[in-house]
Amino acid sequence: MKKLYFILAAVCMLVPAVTVAQSDCGGASQKNRSQGEAAYKSGDYKEAIECFNDAASCPSITKKQREELDEWVGKCTQALKASKKQSAPDATPQVEILYTGYITATCVEGRRGAKLDVVIEAKNLKDKRLKARCLMAPASGNGRILVGSDPKGNYTVQGAMSGQDQEFLVSDQVEYISATFFVPFSVMNFSGKYGAQNLKVDLSVTQVGGRTPLATLKQTYEGLEVHTIAVEKATDTYEWNKPIEYTGGTLDILPAVCPGNKFVWSRLPAWIKSDDEGLHVAENPSDKSRTATIRVASSEGGNTVKVTVNQRGRLERETATGKINEVWTEEDLVSQRDGYRKFVIHVDCEVSGARGKEIRAYAVFYCPDGRIPLRSPSGEEITCFNKSRANYAESSFDDFPITVFYSRITNAKNNRRKEAKYYVCLSEDGGQSWIARSGPYTIKWD
Repeated sequence: MKKLYFILAAVCMLVPAVTVAQSDCGGASQKNRSQGEAAYKSGDYKEAIECFNDAASCPSITKKQREELDEWVGKCTQALKASKKQSAPDATPQVEILYTGYITATCVEGRRGAKLDVVIEAKNLKDKRLKARCLMAPASGNGRILVGSDPKGNYTVQGAMSGQDQEFLVSDQVEYISATFFVPFSVMNFSGKYGAQNLKVDLSVTQVGGRTPLATLKQTYEGLEVHTIAVEKATDTYEWNKPIEYTGGTLDILPAVCPGNKFVWSRLPAWIKSDDEGLHVAENPSDKSRTATIRVASSEGGNTVKVTVNQRGRLERETATGKINEVWTEEDLVSQRDGYRKFVIHVDCEVSGARGKEIRAYAVFYCPDGRIPLRSPSGEEITCFNKSRANYAESSFDDFPITVFYSRITNAKNNRRKEAKYYVCLSEDGGQSWIARSGPYTIKWD
């Protein structure tokens, strides 16, 4: 089964505080893009970025269209850097957040989280350092990190909040800074609720050492998929809709996680084991079905998916069955122990659904007509058998030998001819019934 990595996206608009609505806005997006392209061609790059930002705020545009908008913004940013005008040395420092692109749910270095691209304009801050802080958190939460989720502090900012700080050196009087912020979902505190979430972003830019922000932006994005693991697109509960046969086997469930992560299974019952090859279900010895709800998470943390599996019981129609593939005989042998003549009937056979049970292979003898049972001097029907144990749900016996002393059949009281017929039979219940029968075969003697 292929591994699937779901990359889901939400979008934002460049306004002081906004919630992105899920509406059909493709026409408006295309119009804004066309206006942005026209502004770019006329050399009004800041106006172009603003138009592209408005175009990017539509949640219904395709991934390719989003990438194209980001490319346009990149070209505008490069053009601004190449054509920037110097400000007066004593002018007031100014910072403007020109573009925030899309916030997307994606995988970065083995962790799934929210990524946001921004473009910042800085004026009159040459040789100064700026700090951009991007807080990301569930809209309904307090923004604090999930305890124990970020031991190195890579995604924790002051106050134990989930986010990232980045610093930049401004090298000219007018500088255009491109930055990407990323915070894993496993760091954010979603209070155990990992369904579609509204995500809030608080972006601020200050001068290093200063306290008053030079620019801020608050945004809310609707319906962001914040899971770190999915089972067939389910991120909370999933029921395996194929009942497992009582014989068990390997359960082919392959969750989707970011590359480099492992599946962490928990609450496994005794009859389900986990290893690098997957989940292994043991044979159900009962005639009743059984159910288990197990749990799986990504090794990076985040959400847990409850997976329910059902295994059939051993139904009456699933009782043991047998098949005799081949029978051959070694005749005129002599027992090394006591010198008596004997022959050996070899049986190649297989048995299903009898794991752990004693299996017997019988030779049942008849008179030459093949209908009347051959009887001993005491009147008992003449049979010989060997036994073994079925260790698996599907057990095969390449050579199941049955040893017969000639005296057993030559001394039969109801047969004076020097031949007899026999059938080879398999039994799981000590000879009370047959699960397979083959023959008749003929044995002759002098």
